[in-house]
Amino acid sequence: MSPSPPRDPGWLDRAADGLAAVGALAAVLLTGLTCVAVVWRYVLGQPIYGIHDIANLTLAVCVACAFSYGARRGAHVNVDVLERLGGRRVTRHTDVAARLIGIVAVGFTAWALADKGSCGRACGNLTQDLAIPHLPFYMLLALGFGLYALILVRELRAGLAAWGAERDPHEHE
Repeated sequence: MSPSPPRDPGWLDRAADGLAAVGALAAVLLTGLTCVAVVWRYVLGQPIYGIHDIANLTLAVCVACAFSYGARRGAHVNVDVLERLGGRRVTRHTDVAARLIGIVAVGFTAWALADKGSCGRACGNLTQDLAIPHLPFYMLLALGFGLYALILVRELRAGLAAWGAERDPHEHE
């Protein structure tokens, strides 16, 4: 009998859900921007100056907000080949390794984004046409990756706590 998944702290779920709501709004905005840009360019023959800058930054918001939500809801693509080949005896070890690698990679990415983004205007981190500073977008990406790293830490702890169980609490049927 597999143990029930450990209860995650409410703030982790609320943070992931909050970012997802921001990302959903950004996706709606991006859709609207695209429609307006197409109409202006092809129907009215007047391309909107700087629309690419706004669309690219809006897309960055969508991406930044998707990482942690996808991790919390199990929306990331996974293939359970190792489980089919070696069962839980193998996956309890590979899960630990994969989560540790993920924590390091995602944590380093969050740190690098925050470090790079904090340079701001002095380093020329501006959009090409409208000179919109990248700082808030780098920080939002760092937040998304940082929250994802915390989720991986939480999953690692839960997996280690369920070491002897038939199934990892974060594996999906």
